[in-house]
Amino acid sequence: MLVSYRWLRDYVDIDVEPARLAEVLTSIGLKVESVTPRRASFQGVVVGRVEQITPHPDADHWLVVEVDLGRGRGLPGASAIVSERVNVVTGATNLKVGDRVPVALPGATLAGRTISAVDFRGVRSQGMLCSEAELEVGDDESGIMVLPPDAPLGEEVSSVLWLDDTIIELEVYANRPDLWSMIGVAREVAAWLGRPWRRPQPAPAVRGARGGKEGEIPVEVRVLAPELCPRYLATMATGVTIGPSPLWLVQRLRAAGMRPINNVVDITNFVMLETGQPLHAFDAREIRQGTVVVRRARTGEQFVTLDGAEHTLDENVLVIADPERAVALAGIMGGANSEIRPDTRDVLLEAATFHAATVRRGAIRLGLRTEASARFEKGLDPNLPSLAAARALELMAKWAGATIVEGWVDHYPHPVEPWKVRFRPARVNGLLGSHLPAAEMQRLLARLEISLEPAEGTGSAAKEFVATVPTFRPDLSREADLAEEVARFWGYDRLPETFPPGPVRQGRQSPRQELADRVRQLLVAQGLSEVITYSFISPRHWDRLRLGHQHPWRASAPIQNPLSEERSVLRTSLLPGLLEIAARNRTRQEPACWIFEIGAVFLPKSLPLDEPPAEPLHLGLLLSGPADEAAGALDWTRRMPAADVFDLKGVLESLAERLHFQVRMLPSEEYPWLHPGRSASILVAPFSGEENANQKAAGNGEVPAEKKIGYLGELHPEVIGSYDLPGRPVVAELDLEVLLAVARALPRHRALPEFPAVFRDLALLVPQSVPAAEVERVIRNAAGPYLRELRLFDVYEGKQVPAGMRSLAYALEFRSDRGTLREEEVEERMEQVAGALQLLGVSLRGGAGGGSAS
Repeated sequence: MLVSYRWLRDYVDIDVEPARLAEVLTSIGLKVESVTPRRASFQGVVVGRVEQITPHPDADHWLVVEVDLGRGRGLPGASAIVSERVNVVTGATNLKVGDRVPVALPGATLAGRTISAVDFRGVRSQGMLCSEAELEVGDDESGIMVLPPDAPLGEEVSSVLWLDDTIIELEVYANRPDLWSMIGVAREVAAWLGRPWRRPQPAPAVRGARGGKEGEIPVEVRVLAPELCPRYLATMATGVTIGPSPLWLVQRLRAAGMRPINNVVDITNFVMLETGQPLHAFDAREIRQGTVVVRRARTGEQFVTLDGAEHTLDENVLVIADPERAVALAGIMGGANSEIRPDTRDVLLEAATFHAATVRRGAIRLGLRTEASARFEKGLDPNLPSLAAARALELMAKWAGATIVEGWVDHYPHPVEPWKVRFRPARVNGLLGSHLPAAEMQRLLARLEISLEPAEGTGSAAKEFVATVPTFRPDLSREADLAEEVARFWGYDRLPETFPPGPVRQGRQSPRQELADRVRQLLVAQGLSEVITYSFISPRHWDRLRLGHQHPWRASAPIQNPLSEERSVLRTSLLPGLLEIAARNRTRQEPACWIFEIGAVFLPKSLPLDEPPAEPLHLGLLLSGPADEAAGALDWTRRMPAADVFDLKGVLESLAERLHFQVRMLPSEEYPWLHPGRSASILVAPFSGEENANQKAAGNGEVPAEKKIGYLGELHPEVIGSYDLPGRPVVAELDLEVLLAVARALPRHRALPEFPAVFRDLALLVPQSVPAAEVERVIRNAAGPYLRELRLFDVYEGKQVPAGMRSLAYALEFRSDRGTLREEEVEERMEQVAGALQLLGVSLRGGAGGGSAS
């Protein structure tokens, strides 16, 4: 919302400078985005009137324009007085006799250059006529700027165009639609200053409309979608003369960032800016059968808006129509088929209230965000249309020569009345920590047009009141809301400082938050960058990921009011968001990325939803390209290879080491979005240590059960192609809720060993088809809790090994905290290991290796 300081003073006497006013607005809770002084980029440009236009005697494409300046005048730095009339040579053809135009006289400065008198083939041009672009007040450079017909001759154009004004830009919150108007802001300023303010008081009788039809108005209104149009008020003005707007109106529109069009359209825009109520003026002769129909659009219906664009509508868009065709998009923009034209004589004026969400969705879908839609989508006061219509009719009568038709049609079946809110001064003081008397609170609220009356039966010394809230304040529905209004205008800075009662407890993060932060720190330390993606995704991702029709990821909860199909369901995996980022990076010539995301996925128990979906916290990772290139730390003397599955496996193993849990990758081909043979399930378990052994009888130790936590692997070539990704990216996704049960952010203390360790070596013949990880898992399970370390120290494939086999050599360390292990205890464990390995087809190569104790 752009607020002109000069315009604001039409409604309230302000004796503070614009910068101080901005501070005041901030102090009462309004958000000031900027304070911008308007300064002219020119000097010495004055208003002149075109008296005569003649062709140049020696040039076909030039004209000689005689301009009346109204009086003789001089310019700063000029050596002579300029006569009342001057001749100016121009190539513009948009002028006619009587137009008032900006004239840059000799000595004027314009766009950094000084204007002087110049001879054009024998005709002396005593200045220059200026376009909007040359004055830097607009973009139109096609012709000379035509000023309002009442612009004073000889007046500085900078003053005429209000270029000595200051514009305060406000961000209006969704619950304060009253601040989308000059009178709404004026009411707030007047309340802070404690002064009366001047509100519009239009005379036309339509100001009192409260539903029904009055007078002889030749219009019928049929509302076929009453749930989307709580109120529709139609009035008429006849005999209008379309022409330029008066100077005062043009000044205010330009200050608000709007372009003047003609007097009737400008009046509707002015009233919208002044009152906050959008209006629309139709050429009455274009409303066929004199009937206005408010209905939903028909699917596939074509409509051309005022800007000349053609749109295809559907039933989610509300239209204003006649019995034959649509004539406007309700709350958004009018139609080209019913616009105000130069020959318009009768105007049908619309002032309505439309369903906020319908206007918002329609504007977004059609790409038509307008000043009107910005107001309607916030939810307007349904009692505002009658005031706005009366104000517009009054201005049309004065500035367009209109005759006001004494009558109206007002579809308003359920009038909204001011509501009552309980108000207890003692309770308000308790909320604010203040000691304000009830009379002071009453005085502050009265400035905002909120009245307080003693509650029934309380008498004159009332301790409880009933507040009557005006309908333009939908944000005030509770006693606490009224307490905030008291605080705003009493002054937040005047409220006493108090400490909260009760014991003060130190806050801390939950274990879930601590785990997420620790994971985040560890991944960043390994060169990955965190990303945040949308929770809303497109269901088309599931086809691109090659998911079957029954895959659980497809059971995603739909959004009831999506902004687009691209954001229409809740994600059940983090993978689509990571792939979108990788694809976007590639289009911006950044093919390498090592990224991760920690975020919730949404897993419904059933569809349609009958309860909120579960929201487990997941970790997603994607590695693509070399690590140094992804980090922006290229070393041209040594190029790193692109990331592969082993890089990602190393990242996860480092995470497991730091968070003190076991992790194992089990080859799996159950993931259709991953490359067959290059994918695995991720299994985790807490560390099995001596603390478990001490709780169990010797020889009866158990390794805690593994839990499946996610997947890891290289993307399937078809998935890579569907997202147009470079190289062979690798991805992983883990359920952090499962990890929370097994991980420890801090390692448990273990005392230095008091008893010696026993070491054994194992040389094994392992089939090529058996992964080393599976061999290690079997050894750990069979060896029991006394196994402190298992290390692979040799891999051999050659002539000494049978075909289809390989040799793996492991070093095992056994130790107990309760005493020195006996030889027979260790040998028993080794035999259990050998027996378990035989079930995998693994045999000992030359028997168990020698051992030693230390």
